[in-house]
Amino acid sequence: MGLDTSETHVVLKSEAFSDQVRSEEAKAQSLQVRGVPYFVINDKYALSGAQPTDVFVRALKQVLDEEKQELKPLANEGEQGAACSDGSCEIPNES
Repeated sequence: MGLDTSETHVVLKSEAFSDQVRSEEAKAQSLQVRGVPYFVINDKYALSGAQPTDVFVRALKQVLDEEKQELKPLANEGEQGAACSDGSCEIPNES
């Protein structure tokens, strides 16, 4: 895997990542993880066990579709705010 063997042994024997490991264990318990592999996507969806590629693809597409939200302008129709392009900015006249 490309890990330095002696450095890996030093890290495993130390407490360097203990807090992070305990935090992840607590999170896994709160999610009621009972086995591995277990994948959590956006803290919203979980895939448990060895799943085929198409299951991951469907899950990721679903998350992407849900995350894509059409941006709606906050200004009323016809109102325009300051606009910048090509290195210059224009502030509309307020009448």
